[in-house]
Amino acid sequence: MTGKRTRYSADFKAKVALEALRGELTTAQLAARHGIHQTMVKRVEAAGPGGSGVGVLGQGDGPGDGEGH
Repeated sequence: MTGKRTRYSADFKAKVALEALRGELTTAQLAARHGIHQTMVKRVEAAGPGGSGVGVLGQGDGPGDGEGH
């Protein structure tokens, strides 16, 4: 195993989400700039700035979370 999972702050996620929504850079460019995977960029973009970020935090991803899974 490589070690502990990195936990990103809400401020960091909001910053990445705003940059993604601006559309000035591609997902790959944003991921490289912030040192994260492209999937993470898409997840914070989908959660949106100021959103609950439920999917990003890994909570509520199961049945009954209100997202129609």
